[in-house]
Amino acid sequence: MSRHRPDQPPRRRVALGAGVAVVVLGLVAAALLLRPGTDDVDGTDDADAVRAAGAVAALPAPAVPPALPALPALPPVPTAAPTTTTTTPRPTSTTTRTTARRTTARAAAAAASGPAARVLALVNAARADAGCGAVAGNGTLDRAAADYAALMERTGTFSHTGPDGSDFSDRVRAAGYDSPGGENIAQGQSSADEVMDDWMESPGHRRNILDCSFRTLGVGESGNYWVQEFGR
Repeated sequence: MSRHRPDQPPRRRVALGAGVAVVVLGLVAAALLLRPGTDDVDGTDDADAVRAAGAVAALPAPAVPPALPALPALPPVPTAAPTTTTTTPRPTSTTTRTTARRTTARAAAAAASGPAARVLALVNAARADAGCGAVAGNGTLDRAAADYAALMERTGTFSHTGPDGSDFSDRVRAAGYDSPGGENIAQGQSSADEVMDDWMESPGHRRNILDCSFRTLGVGESGNYWVQEFGR
C-alpha cells in the first residue's frame, strides 16, 4: 500500500481544475442542446420532421370521398293490364237472312232431280222469297201424297174428298202423321215447274205454299196427277 505524501497538493488542484473544466464543458454542452428550434417536443429533430413531412407529401393518404346521398326509391312501374278484345257479332238483318234463304233455296231447286224433289225445292224457293222458313221433306207425307195421286189416277177422280169420303187430314193421319196442315192437288201438268206455276197463280194453293206455320211437305205424282201434303 502506498501513501500520499504531503508534498502532493498541486495534483489535487489539477484534478479540481480538471473537474471544473469538466463541469464547464458540461454546462456549455447543455446550453447548446437547449437552443430554441433544435428539438421538437416529441424528441425528433428538424431534419426528421422534414423527412417525415416529405414522406407524407410524397405518399398522401387516399382521400375518402364523401358519401353520396341515397337516391330516392323509384316508384314501381305500373304493369299494363292485359288488353282483351271482344267482338260482338253484328245482328243479321231480315233482308240478309231472306237473301241467304233465297240463294240456298234456288241452288237446291236447280240441283233437285226427280219431280217430287223438284217440287219441294221450288216450294222452298217461293217461301224464301216470302220470308218464310223452308219446309222439310217427310217420308210419311210423301207416301200419303203418292198414294192419293195414284188413287185419283186409278179412279179418274179429282177432288180433295176421296172416293171413300175421306179428307186430306184423314189420309195423312192414316199414313201415320199426326199433324196435317194442308193439301194441294193438280191434274194435267207435265212437269214440276209447270204445276208449281199453276199452284202459285191460284190464291188458295199459293196460300198453302206460303203458310209459314207449315214445317214439312210430302209430294206425290202419278201420271199427270199431283199432290202436296203439308204438315205442321
